[in-house]
Amino acid sequence: MPGHPPGRYVSYTDVDPLVIVHVVAAVVLVASAVVVGVWGLARARTIAGREPGREGRAFAQLLQLSHTMVLATCLIGIALWVEGHRSSDPLHARVYGPFMAVAIVAAYAYRTKVAVTNVRVFAITALVIAALGLRAFATGG
Repeated sequence: MPGHPPGRYVSYTDVDPLVIVHVVAAVVLVASAVVVGVWGLARARTIAGREPGREGRAFAQLLQLSHTMVLATCLIGIALWVEGHRSSDPLHARVYGPFMAVAIVAAYAYRTKVAVTNVRVFAITALVIAALGLRAFATGG
């Protein structure tokens, strides 16, 4: 704005809408992963020897949402990369996004027939994904 010191007022008109979608998806990803991780660890303490009930279905759906958000955020990030957008830190796209996808694949590889073990594995994986997401926020730009 004319007459104002430089840097005091920021114009958001130059921000690519896909960047905004990527950030919103990443926020949902981290939030859902934190909830899944904490809920999963608490749930693992209570489900030993019980049939999964209504709470189990809700947990599974939130787990699926968090995995879907990882995929969506990675795909949006790839689209941004193809358009020429680059993070200020190369680790943002080269490490944090791919490691989230690898963590999910690894969690599915460790599945067993024991429900409590699966819940623990997916809860810990969700917390790892949340940590990677928070770190990606710190390096994104």
